[in-house]
Amino acid sequence: MSGIVSAIRTLTVFRIPGKDAPSLATAMPWFPLVGAILGSMLYGVYLLFSIIFPDWIFLTAMVVLLAQTGFTGAIHLDGLADSADALFSMKDKARKLEILKDSRLGTFGVLALIGSLMLKWLLLCKLMESGEMQLIIVAMILSRTVQVDLAATLSYARADSGTAKRFVTDASSKHRLIAWLAALFFVAGFGPLCAAAIVVAFITGKYLSLWFKRQLGGVTGDLLGASSEIVEMAMLFLFSAWLHHFGWLHWPWALWLRSI
Repeated sequence: MSGIVSAIRTLTVFRIPGKDAPSLATAMPWFPLVGAILGSMLYGVYLLFSIIFPDWIFLTAMVVLLAQTGFTGAIHLDGLADSADALFSMKDKARKLEILKDSRLGTFGVLALIGSLMLKWLLLCKLMESGEMQLIIVAMILSRTVQVDLAATLSYARADSGTAKRFVTDASSKHRLIAWLAALFFVAGFGPLCAAAIVVAFITGKYLSLWFKRQLGGVTGDLLGASSEIVEMAMLFLFSAWLHHFGWLHWPWALWLRSI
């Protein structure tokens, strides 16, 4: 169970008891499960505040967004901001890697943070209006799975050590396969559209993989965090757009969640 302990400690602020895995890459197949746990916790926050403030969707969406930031320690938002500063700096590869290590926040980082938070808030409001907030669980699962995909298919971009180096260098196709199978298992019961969500998440991950490789020659911890945020927003946008135009096709698990 050391793999799940390391996965929870890596992706959340929760310091559960237990020993870390000897190879951090063995934690990666557990990333979809951690995503499912986080998504379920956020769904629970939504249920609680929708009871307390049944007609105040805007506030409930904000609380869910703040809860997500708190549960994860804003680790992926930090990666998104640092990645935006580096990737849009128009500098060479070496300078971009230096910017990624710089803890100071630049203009592109600020814009990425503001834009992503505003977009997620709007999309969460849309999911709540449609009564399909359980789909946040799917978004959290797939966004964490893509991190494993990138770590297993790209090399580590830095010559020196970094936070995610042990994850990336030890990740293999086996970890990647297990993670995708786990994600498929977790999201299969939410409805037929989730099959399309898996495809969209995979394609988004492949595009990000090509972009990161072209710009920096590989991936870093910040880029993995950024990929998680981008895929999560892509999932929320896909669900919101589909619900707006077509409604939802339910399977039993999703119907049970919706009835709570």
